[in-house]
Amino acid sequence: KLVKGGGIIISEKKLIKLVKEKGNKSAAGELVQLYYKDIFTYVFRQTQNEELSKDLTQEIFVSMLKSIYMFNSKKASFRTWLYRIASN
Repeated sequence: KLVKGGGIIISEKKLIKLVKEKGNKSAAGELVQLYYKDIFTYVFRQTQNEELSKDLTQEIFVSMLKSIYMFNSKKASFRTWLYRIASN
């Protein structure tokens, strides 16, 4: 997947690396933006409550950012890893 950031195409892999190694807030924001709709929809299907889903989605992304250093692309795709966080 590619993300357009400031006129530059940045890969998901590069975004993850920037967040993991440098704590880059812009890259973190791009990752959240890339997956927000999918994660919100996933949570909403389970809760059927928009406000609760917004709160839970925010918590999921906070958890993602706190534990991104543990992400290992050899074990799972980033999408799969993020959905695992959402499921927990």
